[in-house]
Amino acid sequence: MINEIDLKAFEKRVYSQWGEDGITEKLFDLLGTTNKYFVEFGSSGIDAGGGNTAYLRRLGFKGLLMDASEHIKEPQYDVKIHKINAKNIESLFLLYNVPKEFDFLSIDIDGNDFYVWESIKKYSPRVVCIEINGVFPSDCDWVQQYDPNWIWAGNRIFGASYFAMCNLAKVKGYTPVYLTCATEDTCRIVGGREPVNLFLVRNDILNFDFKPINYIVHEINDETAYKSKWVQRLLAMPHTKSIDYLNLR
Repeated sequence: MINEIDLKAFEKRVYSQWGEDGITEKLFDLLGTTNKYFVEFGSSGIDAGGGNTAYLRRLGFKGLLMDASEHIKEPQYDVKIHKINAKNIESLFLLYNVPKEFDFLSIDIDGNDFYVWESIKKYSPRVVCIEINGVFPSDCDWVQQYDPNWIWAGNRIFGASYFAMCNLAKVKGYTPVYLTCATEDTCRIVGGREPVNLFLVRNDILNFDFKPINYIVHEINDETAYKSKWVQRLLAMPHTKSIDYLNLR
């Protein structure tokens, strides 16, 4: 399509980890804003923390930051400390007077991300950025089993695959428009780029054509990714399939 927008051209890293700052800026240039309100969890509350909303503050945004850690040192911005899960997220939104519709939601909790986003039903963010587990092949349906007390061990066992998150987006009425990737020079991966953060726009406000996401696993391709030790280990573990959880069969 002639007028397709290649969002990759707008990647920019000011405070974010992998170019998310430029993507959010471009998306709101295209979509416009309503209340310039964001919600981000988890967040260290400092510009240098690699979050997805520090740069938005420079663009006039304000909002709610939440994190599970009680050991945040000298945050620049107020961070509400809560262990977020699928059962308490909407009550926390109510507690902190989150608008029913707001511009931007960023979810990065290294675990129950899929279930927490699925459980947000009374609130309607216009743009969502959510972390995926980029070790999986593009057609692999894998979500970690739900555990409200989950603590990430710093390994490959966390979250949900790209395929599973796209299924959730379909049910919730969102379109995946971009996927940022970690690069070999900025994190410990074996070769190339690894998918990290998936950007989604609510279907009713999507007003532009975009270059389709080219999902590339760092294991070169889907076939070799299925053979990797981590994927084999993850598939052998008890896990959830999004098509079953969301009743998509």
